[in-house]
Order: sequence, then structure tokens, then C-alpha cells
Amino acid sequence: MNYAYSRRMEGEQDNAIREILALTSRPEVISFAGGMPSADAFPLDFIKEATNYYLENEPISVLQYGSSQGFGPLLRNLVTFFANKGLKTDVENFVVTTGSQEGIELVCKAFLNPSDVVLVESPTYLVALKTFKSFEAKCESVETDHEGVIPEDLEEKIKKFNPKLIYLIPNFQNPTGTTLNEERRKKCYEIAVKYNVIILEDDPYGELRYSGQAVPSIKSMDETGNVIYLQSFSKIVSPGLRVGAIVANKDIIRKIDSAKQSMDVHTASLNQAIVSRFIETGEVYTHVEKIRDLYRKKINTMTDCLGNYLPDGAYFSKPDGGMFIWCELDGKINSIPLLKEAAMLNVAFIPGMPFYAEGGHANTLRLNFTSSSLEQIEKGIKVLGDLIKTKY
Repeated sequence: MNYAYSRRMEGEQDNAIREILALTSRPEVISFAGGMPSADAFPLDFIKEATNYYLENEPISVLQYGSSQGFGPLLRNLVTFFANKGLKTDVENFVVTTGSQEGIELVCKAFLNPSDVVLVESPTYLVALKTFKSFEAKCESVETDHEGVIPEDLEEKIKKFNPKLIYLIPNFQNPTGTTLNEERRKKCYEIAVKYNVIILEDDPYGELRYSGQAVPSIKSMDETGNVIYLQSFSKIVSPGLRVGAIVANKDIIRKIDSAKQSMDVHTASLNQAIVSRFIETGEVYTHVEKIRDLYRKKINTMTDCLGNYLPDGAYFSKPDGGMFIWCELDGKINSIPLLKEAAMLNVAFIPGMPFYAEGGHANTLRLNFTSSSLEQIEKGIKVLGDLIKTKY
């Protein structure tokens, strides 16, 4: 039967990358493709304790329907959590989301009309691009360098396209790993205020810093309500719990809350309670230090291996944190056929093209270092490096 799908489903057909990556589910494949935390990073004992605590002491509060804005104790604990991040809030500044990915969807639902423009970094998070396009928005790229988005080009693109939103990932950006410095953050905020544009600041990796000094969020500079901030607990507690948060001024939060009511009623209460207790007990800070130590070893191993095994002339980023390393190869190399060959050698990665709103950049690729062991990183990067050398 020929189904009459909506316009937003255009382009959702299977593609070559998806078909190739399906091969990487084999257990023998060393996958640098996903964005998954290490299996060793889950606080299993604490999750069991928190679950038992609520089921034994407050079962109805976590098993009954709840508020669309969020689980009351979590909202209160978020105030403390964000205070420790240098951000002054109260409970009316939050909506708890089913992962920060839902946060992007809710902001789109609240703000975007068909043909509205969203300015994005070049490259940027591929699922965000997909979400914006599903709301029939037009994504226009802002130039970046190895230090992130370039404010001067941001202003030029605002004047040219009159966007509704600016989507930025300032900390350990996905896919490049870059961190936007404080001066550029201030300039981006000032430009957004000047032209009355909303910045959607996505920060799923901010706690995962392994070197260097923390940089204040753009939201912490916000005195006008022009910044919406997305927090995720997927990378520091568990992605399976699907708990995130939107931080914004109260007028925006009311609209977001209304949008969420018709989407999923509320985020799973038990999952919110686990995260709430994670913050309340202070375990979140202890655990973050543990996973920083774990991932610091992995990123150092991968950058050392890339330096040893990639051919001269190949670029790879050296992030201060996050989960990803970005590679730029010789211009004659296409990373999609490269992925197919690498998969035959039991190594996988993500080609860079889907991260660009305009496509192109076939010679780029993204590597995840968090989900593989040190031995797998050494073995997989050597295989990939040897393969790439045959193309130079």
C-alpha cells in the first residue's frame, strides 16, 4: 500500500550509513560510532538503593501520574544542582524532560513554524538537525573553527536569515569536541540580545571535563531571557533513565510545560526520583569524579593512538572533555565507503557528512572513546589508521 505520510517524514527512509552501521551490532566489532557511556560508568548500587528507598517509603509518589513540569523533590534539588554550576534558578525555571532530546523537540514545538530558520554550528549534532527539519524549519550553518562558532559570522547570518533560534553546544561539542571560550560566549549572547533571537544552549557533556578550566554557561550570562538551557543526566547517571531538564525564564517554561502535557504527560516519576536522590545525597558529584577519571584514560589513549597511527596530514581534535574526537582526512577520502571497509575489519565510526546542514565534507568522521576498553581503542585505531594510510 502507498501510505500518505506527512511532510515531516520526508527523508526518513533507510540510508546507506544506517545499513552499514547495522553490521556493527556484531559482538566482534569495535564500535567508535555511538555516543554511549561506558558500561563501567553506571552507578548500579546507588540506582538499586534509590529505587528501593522510594518503593519502600513513597511508592505512590513514584507510581502514580505526576506533574508535567516534574517530580517535586527533583525540581527543588535542581535549584541546588544549578547553583553549584553558577546558575541562579527557582523551581519555576524548570521542566523535567524525557532526556534532553525531548527538550529540543519541546522547544521546537513551542517556537517553530514551517519555514522558520534555525542557525546551527557547522557541523552540529545530527539528531538536532533532523528534529529541526521535522518541524519544517530551515537550518542554516554558521562558520566554525577549531575553537567553535565564529561570532562575526553568527551576526552576519542573523542579519541575512532572521532566525527564530540559534542552536549551540558550547561544551565539548558534538561532533567536534570543541569548547567555546568565554569571550565568544559573551559575544554570541550579546548578538542574540541585539537581534532578539533565542539561543538554545545544549549541554549534555558539561560535567565531563578532563582537563582545563570550566567555562561559565551562556545561560549564566542571561539577563534578558534570551537563553534556553538543556541539561541531560544521561551521560552522568544513565541514558536508559531518560531524564533531562529545560532551564528558561518562567514565561517560556509555561509554554514548554503546556507542550509537554500533550506529548508524554510527564517524565517517568521513578526515574526522576532516582536522579533526585542522586543530587540530594551528593552522590552525583562523587560519581562524576569517578567517570572523569575513567574517561580521561580513554581519551588520552585514543589521542595517543591517533597520533601514532593516522597518516601525516590527518587532523584530529584534542578535546578537554566530552565523548567525541573529530577527524579530518585528505580531501580525496570519502568516509562512507571508508566505513564500509572498516566494518569489514570489525571497526566502526560515524561519517561526518550527516552533521552538516548543507551536507558535503565527505572527508570527515567522528570517533567515540567512552564505550570501548583501552585495549579495544588501541586495536581499533590501529586498524583504522592502517586502512586510512592505504588511501593517502
